Amino acid sequence: MERLYRGEWFEALVCDRRTQHLFRHMERHGGRIAPLLEKLNIFRLAVNMHADITGLNPVTLDVPGEFEAQWERLRAIRAASLFDAAFHEALKCASLYGAAPFRVDRAPGSSGGGAVVTLDDPAETFALGEDGPDGQPTVWERRWTVRREDAAARRVRTCLRVQRHRVSGTGGVVEEEAYAVDGGGCDLLADLRRLRRVALAEALGTNMPAGLRDSTPTGVPFPLLVRIANSTWRGEPEARLPEAEIDLIDQTAASLSQVARAMAQHAAPKLRWPERLVGEDGVIDATIEAFADPDKEAEYIEVKFAFEPMLRFLDRALQNLATAMEITPALLGVEVQSGQAADSYRKLALKATQTLAAARRGVLTIKPALERLWTIASAVDSASGLTVGGYDVAPVEVILRPEIPRERIDAVEEQEAMLRAGLTSRFRAIAELHGEDQAEVILAEIEAEEGRAAQRQQTALFGAAFGDPRNPEPSGTVVPPADNAPDAGAAA
Repeated sequence: MERLYRGEWFEALVCDRRTQHLFRHMERHGGRIAPLLEKLNIFRLAVNMHADITGLNPVTLDVPGEFEAQWERLRAIRAASLFDAAFHEALKCASLYGAAPFRVDRAPGSSGGGAVVTLDDPAETFALGEDGPDGQPTVWERRWTVRREDAAARRVRTCLRVQRHRVSGTGGVVEEEAYAVDGGGCDLLADLRRLRRVALAEALGTNMPAGLRDSTPTGVPFPLLVRIANSTWRGEPEARLPEAEIDLIDQTAASLSQVARAMAQHAAPKLRWPERLVGEDGVIDATIEAFADPDKEAEYIEVKFAFEPMLRFLDRALQNLATAMEITPALLGVEVQSGQAADSYRKLALKATQTLAAARRGVLTIKPALERLWTIASAVDSASGLTVGGYDVAPVEVILRPEIPRERIDAVEEQEAMLRAGLTSRFRAIAELHGEDQAEVILAEIEAEEGRAAQRQQTALFGAAFGDPRNPEPSGTVVPPADNAPDAGAAA
């Protein structure tokens, strides 16, 4: 699926023999070229749009008001981890692989570094064991290869590094292991019982990080990894487009390629000439392909195709793929059949009902996963020693707001209507438009401006009783007019 996302359709379909269609070679004057495979990567567009709908609105993290220290540290961890960008990428990984693993770790540097949240590579992170009651795996393994040059043996040593996250009787623990790999090649899913375990110092040499131990307690009752999934079926995460439905992408590529081949032949007409122009040696003084005819003069032959049925089939193929991925083509810019984009947000939202339903369905699994992730991050950060004595940790509440992208004025009108109806507060409306970090500052500025405006209005209505800005001196003190001011008598 990753190759399809990157646009490598020829390799994924033709080279891997996953296609059910014939992609013919194109003929040119210089000979043949590779089989023509045209693509419109609606797969990539759909994956990105699903991530945009769920992840473009920043996730809200909240704790009770008395846990102010935890709230401040959550903001710091979020900023240091670039979490908003990582969460958007995790949503794309979940669409491609079914799930994406987030991990809580200590910030690099001194031993007193706080917690950070990182997105691990799904190709190197594996969920093992049974899932817990909350749907999260109870055992995780991260596997990757380590190569270092052994100067004494004059060779490059290859080791398989394994980092296991699990929960023991006393709480969470992280186990670090290394295994020697012969021949330089390494399968990340190799059976560890068939490999020779080596010490970490032997595997890493001088690159061994300070403080790395075979086993380290985490102080939290969960593994430090959390799985993000858009949806699950019988406990297993589901990709946005299952492998069994790859034939829909194959059908789209085939229909596009057939239209492209027909257009190429339509745009390159042949030439017909009299047979007498052919020399005795069979050579014709021409540089284009032609047909010899004994009766007719030279003329171009235009190849005509019934493009309408071909384009209708192409529209149907694109629609089938979009429907399988729970995305409306209108969200990708155009309507498949009419070729026109929706001209208003309400029309677009109506057509995107299926897509919005898929995003809200994903919230059912993503919300509890993120709440567990940030609660673990708070616990690890509190125990890291960055804050003297630590701080009290409360469960973190996460709020996601999936919606289709829209113009800013539409969001402003929505918040204005909710304020008039008494369905939200000014702070929440401002936070929805400007983000939580700026909401307090902007609200304070608005209230200060409203206070100054009210004071000016009172002064204009009641004059000196509340202080006249034109005569700021104390009551009973007369300020003489300026020299250039017109005389009252002369004016009369």
